[in-house]
Amino acid sequence: MNRQAIRQLATVSSTAPSASSSNSSTSPTSWKLPIEPGIEPAYDEAIKLINEQSSLLQQQLASLKSEVEKAPLHSPERALAEANLHATSIISQINDPEVRWRFKMDKNVPLSNPVFAHLREKSWRDKSLPRLLERARLMRVVPDAISDLTPTADVQVAFGEGSGIHDHGGEAGDVTVGCFVDANKSMKEPTITVTPFHTEECLYTLALVDLDAPDVENDRLSTYAHWLVHNVPLSVTKTQVQIKPEQIALSYIPPHPQNGTKYHRYGLLLFKQDESKAITPAQGIERKAHSVRDLVEEHKLHPCGLHFWRAQWSQESRKSISKVYKDILQVKEPIFTSELA
Repeated sequence: MNRQAIRQLATVSSTAPSASSSNSSTSPTSWKLPIEPGIEPAYDEAIKLINEQSSLLQQQLASLKSEVEKAPLHSPERALAEANLHATSIISQINDPEVRWRFKMDKNVPLSNPVFAHLREKSWRDKSLPRLLERARLMRVVPDAISDLTPTADVQVAFGEGSGIHDHGGEAGDVTVGCFVDANKSMKEPTITVTPFHTEECLYTLALVDLDAPDVENDRLSTYAHWLVHNVPLSVTKTQVQIKPEQIALSYIPPHPQNGTKYHRYGLLLFKQDESKAITPAQGIERKAHSVRDLVEEHKLHPCGLHFWRAQWSQESRKSISKVYKDILQVKEPIFTSELA
C-alpha cells in the first residue's frame, strides 16, 4: 500500500469509531483503537504514520511559539507567526482518531484547543449553515431583515430547558431555525449562545426584530424592534451571551403576534462592532418601523450572524399575548380583520 493510500485510510478511519468500537467505548473518556494492533496491517501502518507526523509537528510547535514571542506586538511578522502556530497546532492533531472520536462524542470539548475549534467550525459550515441560509432565503428573512449576509458566527437560541423546539413541536430547549415557537414560550428572554470562531475577544450587537409587524397608519407591514443590546463580548471560548443593564438600548418585549395577522418572522441579528469600540446605548430609539439599515450605518456594524423563528396568534398563546399588551405595552390589544400588504 502506497503512502497516499495510507493517508486516505488514516483520514477515513479517524472521522468516527467503527461499529466494533461501540462495545468498548461508551463514554468520551474510554476511547481505544477500534481495531486492535495486528489485525489489519494497513490500519496499523496508517496509525503509525499519523503518530510520526504528529510527533514531528509537535516538535515544530516549540520553535513557532518562540517566533511569536520574538515578533513585535501588533506587527505583520507577529500576525504571520501566530497564524503559522495556529495552523500547525491544528494539523498536528487533525488526523488523530482519538481527537476525532472525542469531538464526535463530547459536545463540550474545549474550544480553547485550536483543533476542536476548527472541527466545530467545519461541522457548522458543512451542516447547520447551509440549512440556515436555505431557510432564511426561502422565508425571505434575507433580504427582508438585511439585504445580504455571509454568516461567520454560529448563533443558537433556546427558550427554557428541554429536548428542543423543532419543526414537529417541542416544549422547551434549543430552537430549530425557522420553526414555530408559541408566544407563551417566549415571554422571557431567550438563552443565546454565539460561537464566533476567533480567539480574540470582540464586541458585538444583538437585535431582535419582528419582520411582519402591522403598520396601521401606512397600511403595510414593517419592522418592530423587540430587543437591542450593544457591547456583548464574545470569542471562541466566550460564547454565552450575558447581558448587563448598561448594555441594553431597548429592553426585551416578548413576541406578540396580533390576532388576525399571518405568522410573524422573528429575526435575531448579530453584528460585529467596528474595531470593538464600545457603543453608548442611545435613548429614545423607535421600536416601530425600526430600520436595521440605519442601525448598521450609524454604528458601522458588520452583519455576521442570524437565527430566526416564527410565531402566530393562537388560542393557546392568546393569554400571553394579551398580557404583553396589558402589562408591558399598556395599550389596547388590536384585532385585525383584513390583511396588510
